[in-house]
Amino acid sequence: MSRLKEMENRIRGQWEENRLAEKITKLDKDKKFFLLDGPPYANAEPHVGHLKTIVSKDVWIRFRRMMGYSVYTIPGFDCHGLPVEVKVEAKLGIKNKKEIETKIGTEKFIEECRKYAVLNADRWIEIYKKIGAIKGWFEPYLTLENYYIESAWWIFKKMWNNGLVYKKSKPTFWCPHCQTSLAGYEVTDSYADLEDPSIYIKFPIRGKKNEYILVWTTTPWTLVSNVVIVVHPDETYVKVKHGNEYYILAKQRVKPIFEEKLGITDYEIIEEFPGKQLEGLEYEPVLDAEIQKREDIPHRVVLSIKLLKKKSYSKKAVKEGSDEVEDIYAHMVTVEEGTGCVHAAPGHGPEDYELSTHYDLPVISPVDDEGRFTKEAGKYAGMKVRDTSIAVIEDLKKNGKLFLEEKIVHKYPLCWRCKTPLIFRSSEQWFVSIKPIKEKMLKANEEINWYPEFGQEMFQHWLEKAEDWCISRQRYWGIPIPIWVCENGHIHVVSSKKELEELSGQKIDDLHRNVVDKITFKCPVCGKEMRRIKDIFDVWFDSGVAPTASFGYPYKNKELFEKLWPVDMVNESLDQIRGWFYSLMFSNMASLGEAPYRAVSMMGWVVDERGEKMSKSIGNVVWAVEALEKYSADALRIYYCYTSPMWEVQRFVPRELEEIQKKMMIYLNIPKFIEEYKPENYSYGEERGRLTVIDKWLLSRLNRLIRNVKQYYETFDFHKVGRSILDFLVEDLSRFYIKAIRKELNQRNDIIISVILESLMKAIKLLAPVAPYSTEEIYQKIKEYFSESSESIHLTEFPKEDESLIDDRLEEEQTLVNKIIETALLLRNQEKIRLRWPLKRLIVYTDDTDLIDSINRWKNIIANYTNVKEVIATDKKPEGKFAKTSTDYGVVMLDVEITDGLKKEAFVTELIRKIQDLRKKAKLTRKDSIKLYLVVDEDSKKAIEEFKERIINIVNAKEIVYNEGGSYKAELKFDDKTVKIGFDVE
Repeated sequence: MSRLKEMENRIRGQWEENRLAEKITKLDKDKKFFLLDGPPYANAEPHVGHLKTIVSKDVWIRFRRMMGYSVYTIPGFDCHGLPVEVKVEAKLGIKNKKEIETKIGTEKFIEECRKYAVLNADRWIEIYKKIGAIKGWFEPYLTLENYYIESAWWIFKKMWNNGLVYKKSKPTFWCPHCQTSLAGYEVTDSYADLEDPSIYIKFPIRGKKNEYILVWTTTPWTLVSNVVIVVHPDETYVKVKHGNEYYILAKQRVKPIFEEKLGITDYEIIEEFPGKQLEGLEYEPVLDAEIQKREDIPHRVVLSIKLLKKKSYSKKAVKEGSDEVEDIYAHMVTVEEGTGCVHAAPGHGPEDYELSTHYDLPVISPVDDEGRFTKEAGKYAGMKVRDTSIAVIEDLKKNGKLFLEEKIVHKYPLCWRCKTPLIFRSSEQWFVSIKPIKEKMLKANEEINWYPEFGQEMFQHWLEKAEDWCISRQRYWGIPIPIWVCENGHIHVVSSKKELEELSGQKIDDLHRNVVDKITFKCPVCGKEMRRIKDIFDVWFDSGVAPTASFGYPYKNKELFEKLWPVDMVNESLDQIRGWFYSLMFSNMASLGEAPYRAVSMMGWVVDERGEKMSKSIGNVVWAVEALEKYSADALRIYYCYTSPMWEVQRFVPRELEEIQKKMMIYLNIPKFIEEYKPENYSYGEERGRLTVIDKWLLSRLNRLIRNVKQYYETFDFHKVGRSILDFLVEDLSRFYIKAIRKELNQRNDIIISVILESLMKAIKLLAPVAPYSTEEIYQKIKEYFSESSESIHLTEFPKEDESLIDDRLEEEQTLVNKIIETALLLRNQEKIRLRWPLKRLIVYTDDTDLIDSINRWKNIIANYTNVKEVIATDKKPEGKFAKTSTDYGVVMLDVEITDGLKKEAFVTELIRKIQDLRKKAKLTRKDSIKLYLVVDEDSKKAIEEFKERIINIVNAKEIVYNEGGSYKAELKFDDKTVKIGFDVE
């Protein structure tokens, strides 16, 4: 097991034993932060995309706790709906909805759904714990529990009492396989490119020989339900003669159809007129279907109406409730495609339905729940409607009504779970009206903090075009709609289990269909028997009521809920603008009259390394359990808060994760450095008076970091959190500061260790919400220096910056110093001179006096880093043998002459390095002393004696013996000499 895995397992065990999650979420602060967990389906395996969302939520919770908030969150799981039913159907070998009742029975089916709904809940909870999410240590809310259903009923009763619920027969999306209606937003992301027929039909004009209205459609099966033909009143239409036949269509469409599609040029336009002149023109039906013989079907031309496409609300209108609301309308008929003559079947389309309402047209939909035509369709009865298109086209060919046949590939809506192509079908459904609450939702949206900000505009656009919510579903596994109806049509809406028990006089242990469908009671109005309607709620209603139902409010946890309401933050993927964010807003505004949340943070998808969407069929899914087995939990958490903004699509790139794990090992080793180099009897202290320029620089960087990181957390710039803190720990503290001060350690260990401790402690507190394990590990190792009383870093306060320590000039100077160091190292590399070999001097030749002053302040650091004896900044051109290069700040000149003295020192440096490597192999600490044995020639011995004190101090040797010996042995080759090295541990 890797060091990181061992660390995480150990710390997780400590958290569990100490009940840390409960302490973190103790409601003991004046300010509160309630993050509502959006419920995933527990029966599906979580993948790395889920991990990103889990991490994001946990970062919010931990950060707010450290900022002095009482925080609250618990996990939740969606348990109802088609996702579960489809899986159970496959398990039981059920081919269609009818078999549920005839082959399995609804009771058994519902029980199987119950078992399957939480199949992997424990696995999800374990993953929550492994990734370090606080919510993993709490019991989840489940949408299948009675307390949850009761609360949903209560919310629905509120909607009912507010006069928003109504029942109506009108066309909605319908899945022929699942045999249920679907709401529009359930299909917004579920489309496929399908090939459909594209046909032009000749509708005979009644009483005229060889005269036709030319109509275009891509759904030939809807011709069975044709009621009228619609034309644009203000566009120009023509009568075209070709051969001995006459066709009416929009003038603008003549050339595209006759010339471009058919290559016909010998046609003649014999008449032009406005579309409104066609109003009332009667035509003959083109299909011999029984329903087309109904007397109430007008079979005439009507004029297109303008339909409300959306309401455009200005921000001023929303905030002030002013009249600055623009209703955006458009005609249902255009002349941009087709023929300008549209066949309308009000039972099979929302726009056609609105037309029928305007003209009081019959709404016919001779299609059953399975998507098959009923007997009213005559010869087409029993056929699946989409398959019927082929038969319809053949009949049109036979009766001479088909003018042109093509194919079209277009995006077509699919069922969001079973992926069956949907149809529009008129059926009786329950709706919740949006009109009374739409402007309230828009106004509430203006007050919500969206992260990122563009989410607010996206949500506004969605709200503007949103329609009434079809809330009923014709399925089995879900929350039953609590409407009981008697034979006289009286309706009673039940709001609780207790109420239902009192009405029925029965004890009820479960509120699902298999139980409540059997519950009857006397109508409070007429005394007749009341039975529940068969429908269940749209599963989005389940999750939409989560703010109240997760508590069981108002029947339980009343005080807790009212203390926490409203939700302070919801955090899910961007697509939930059309899903959960919307259903939350709609459900709570329609029932409680206010927005359920104050802030929304949105996630982008996680795709594979090549940028492709992860798919089981492709085999490129990275499952959460696999990622947590392969990588450190903290590495994964940092990865999501490092590589890209949370709201952008993020590639899952293993090599980037591995790089983060390497960086983690760097900062995890800093406590070891502190322990090795701290003075005897050391106690932490700031001692500002003895700070050198590099100490002041690091403390400036630290306090700027604290200021910036706090802002990054607040604005959901978590990627900047990870980058800036990791850069500070790895680049500023480890690779620059610690490397630069090594030569000063023996002179001022106390102040150096104090600066490192202060920087490390505050930096890990900044990082704690993102990387809870590694920061806990470091905190437990160094908290003794600070007399910290908190048992965990996650119970400490977020650091506060000291503005007086932020020095802009110093940080700018360090940036320049870095450039000088990089240039000097490049010159060394060009001259093939190892960094371990000391050189005489480094000169920066410039006429900038401010720059000269800056370099002089930093010259010891530059010298340490570049291993030169002297750093000179001058405006006088130096003489000598230099390797040099010109830069935008001056000429950097490196004296590359290797004198005998420098060569001697280089030899000693190589010797020390070799001894240190041998100590490392022997797994010695810095405090372990050795007896050093060396076999060298006389010249080498003189060099060693000259630098003896340095050698002894660095390698911690009690003595040097010039003989062969020691249990640990090595050899050093330098120029033409060989030095034998050995030592024993004292």
